[in-house]
Amino acid sequence: MDRSCASCGKQLQADQGFCDSCGKAWVSPAPNAIPSADAPGARPRSSNKPLLLAIVVIVALAALGAGGWF
Repeated sequence: MDRSCASCGKQLQADQGFCDSCGKAWVSPAPNAIPSADAPGARPRSSNKPLLLAIVVIVALAALGAGGWF
């Protein structure tokens, strides 16, 4: 089984519990596990809250501006 450090990528021996390079503990991956956000190659999850807030503010300002025309 190929074992490499999730933090720095260094190859580990079968009997190693910690990485010699960075000191991170090696944990066996669960079968069919969904990669977490801190796993190498995983994309961080983004939040849509700032976009939603910007849309609400723009709509509110547009409604206030349109009120002056009518």
